Amino acid sequence: MLKNQDGYLAYARFTEEEQIVVVVSSEEEQREVRIPVWEAGVADQGKMEYLMRSTSEGWNTEKKFCPVVAGEIHITLPPLGSVVMLQNKRHVPELLTDGE
Repeated sequence: MLKNQDGYLAYARFTEEEQIVVVVSSEEEQREVRIPVWEAGVADQGKMEYLMRSTSEGWNTEKKFCPVVAGEIHITLPPLGSVVMLQNKRHVPELLTDGE
């Protein structure tokens, strides 16, 4: 468990090469959260890829990235929403750099 606070939780499943982070909100309002992804072996700097984002109205898999700064990601959770994020050091090395 990476975070478990009022209204949301974040957890990870990971190996040395691949890290997946899931964040789920039970709040009915949008909220900004910081998740310490370094605890799941994510590099202190770089990017994580959004695999899926969901809201109470649906979901999408649009390819987007979130910067990792000092081992944390800062994301906006939609009301009653969730995100699933990936960092794969072996297959997607560009996620570890600042370039798009």
